[in-house]
Amino acid sequence: MTDKANLFHFMESVLTKRLMLAIVLVASFFLVTPLSAAEASSVGFPMYAWGQDSPVPAHTPTRIGDNRWIASATALGGFFAISESGHLYAWGAAGTAAQMGQGGSGTSAILTEPTQIGTANNWVSVSAMSWNAVAINADGELFRWGSSMGLWPTQNVPVRVDAATNWIYASIGSSGHGGPLFAINDDGELWAMGVNGSGQLGTGDTADLNVMTRIGNRSDWLTISTGSSYTLGITENGWLWSWGSNANGRTGQGVSTGSTLAPTRIGMADNWTEVRATASTNSGVGAINASGELWTWGNNVHGQLGNGTTGGGYISSPERAGTATNWVSLSGGNAHFLAFNSDGGLYAWGNNDQGQLGLGDTEHRNAPTFVLQTYGHSLVSRGGGPRTLMLIHTAPAEASSILEKRLQKPEGTNLLTSKTFTFNLAPHSFNGNTANTAPLPNIPNRIITLNATPEPIPAGGIITRTDTVDVLDGISFEQAGVFAWRVTELPTTGITPPSNMVDSQAVYELRVYVSQEPGIGGDFYVAALTLHRIYNDAGVALNPPQKTTEFAFTNIYTRTTTGTNDCFGALVVSKNVTGSFAPLNTVFDFDVTLTRTALCPESRTFTGQVYNAAGAAVGSPITFTSGTATPVNLTHGQRLVIDEFLVGTRFAVTELAVPNFAASVAVRANGVVINVTPNQEPNQNLFTGNHMAGDNENSAAFTNVYFFAPPTGIVTGNAPTALPVIAAIGVALLLVSKHRKRIEELPSS
Repeated sequence: MTDKANLFHFMESVLTKRLMLAIVLVASFFLVTPLSAAEASSVGFPMYAWGQDSPVPAHTPTRIGDNRWIASATALGGFFAISESGHLYAWGAAGTAAQMGQGGSGTSAILTEPTQIGTANNWVSVSAMSWNAVAINADGELFRWGSSMGLWPTQNVPVRVDAATNWIYASIGSSGHGGPLFAINDDGELWAMGVNGSGQLGTGDTADLNVMTRIGNRSDWLTISTGSSYTLGITENGWLWSWGSNANGRTGQGVSTGSTLAPTRIGMADNWTEVRATASTNSGVGAINASGELWTWGNNVHGQLGNGTTGGGYISSPERAGTATNWVSLSGGNAHFLAFNSDGGLYAWGNNDQGQLGLGDTEHRNAPTFVLQTYGHSLVSRGGGPRTLMLIHTAPAEASSILEKRLQKPEGTNLLTSKTFTFNLAPHSFNGNTANTAPLPNIPNRIITLNATPEPIPAGGIITRTDTVDVLDGISFEQAGVFAWRVTELPTTGITPPSNMVDSQAVYELRVYVSQEPGIGGDFYVAALTLHRIYNDAGVALNPPQKTTEFAFTNIYTRTTTGTNDCFGALVVSKNVTGSFAPLNTVFDFDVTLTRTALCPESRTFTGQVYNAAGAAVGSPITFTSGTATPVNLTHGQRLVIDEFLVGTRFAVTELAVPNFAASVAVRANGVVINVTPNQEPNQNLFTGNHMAGDNENSAAFTNVYFFAPPTGIVTGNAPTALPVIAAIGVALLLVSKHRKRIEELPSS
């Protein structure tokens, strides 16, 4: 929580006891129903242990397994934790097997790793001290197990304490290994049982209680912390209370002897938010108020008061420790403390003989000392006894947002070289404020490279090359809020004619919603991401912006073909006539069809010009509408030239039938020879087929062979296949000539 000044007012705004006390339990009741993956990631925490008897003996925080956890506690007898699934676990070097809750007995129970207690999967909170532990399940039932000293019989499995079903908070103390046990119900009532020799039950006397008994008549209790023969608590109005043994000033009442037998208010402040007692005869006490200040009192033999001094003295009333105003959560152990500030920093001070401060050594500290940076922790993280068990995130909240690059190209159009596409994420706003972008993490330009590789034949005539990049890769969030960036693509470089790149003009707004788990020190997590398209690929503003799940930038790459040195023009259709008797002025009719690439507008047109053999233009330019057959007339030696069009454009030419002429054609598409069967007879159409134009030569060279019919009716021509016919024609002509001569020699009558 970043606004400490409003913390207490926040607490006042949720005075409903069920809600307030549930917050103290880290919203554990969410576990009554199955959790989605997203919910689980925001509820559970990784678990770290250090100090005496940790599963991996360590003087620095060490991760335990890969599970995630919702509650934890430590005591002289070991470690306890509740998993996301609601199962209860215990482990450590227990003084008795009973405290491990496994149903065993004896004094040598050592569990070296978290071991499940029973099969129940609805546990929500656990508290432990000395050789006893208590836990509450989601049904509001209270259970206890542990040693037999004091009033407690030995219970080696969790056993129901009473018949109530509305318990939501519990804390157990260490006096004589017999309690006391405190619990708060959903009406805010405080109940207790156990030994009471120093008045630590708060009943007004020192009589022990062997059944749960209501303490006083208040119904606004928020939290309780038990120590060695003394108790502290906070009510909804922010008042701080204490009772029990006053030794070493631990009750904060300004005295150091005797006992306070009933809850008594400490001072007049009304903004206390958290209090923690340590479980040691050298007890020290710490508390935090809504202003983020740390106050301590009690014994200071190990520097546990955190005020920079060390010794056997004590303080009997709360005194300010340090000048920081950003403390948010406090845990107490064996004459040592651990605390989190609003920036997620974990600090420790006090007794460190077992490395329980997590600083890598066993030296005591008399002032808060930085341990590590966290990014969320459980409200029930605890350091008890000479060991510490913490549910914390050591990495900040992270998210993923996949941006896709789409490069569209006409069929047959390949990249000449690999191309790099660059995307910029400019900070836009924080919590909707465009004037304050400082909290936004800096995101470097993201890059996607598409290689120049041959393309497969696509469907529909369009090739789409794609690749992706996670624009939030490596980006973390360390506070709650709405983070927004404007995402654009920078212009592509290195594109020169005849290539062309139409860059996407799209603009997106990427918003990341970072939330924090309920309560002080809750885990930061990414609750949602939204994407809004501000401009489309053509650069047209969308009003209102379009909420979308498609995060893509589409570019169009084309190449223009204008022919080659040997064949100018994107497409050349030529006409040639052979044959000794061929009328060279014959007009030949063609249907020429040019079809746009799929990336061109439907209304696309093309322009062509007819030239004669001398290179002079003949007639006016001809306009070709995409997909429509356009008539063109050519005579011998003329050619139709289409100056340019995009690679991928298709062409098809049909020469219409001409009497006495048989046609053949030489076709090249992108420089590749296309075989077309010539006409075997005159007076037939000839079709080139439909072909795709490329960078290289695109042409259709028609050659027609003339056939004629002399008087005898014999058809002549000069095609190679007509040589026998030509020979026959020659013989016929000779016979005709001779016949005419004979007629001419006859005498007249």
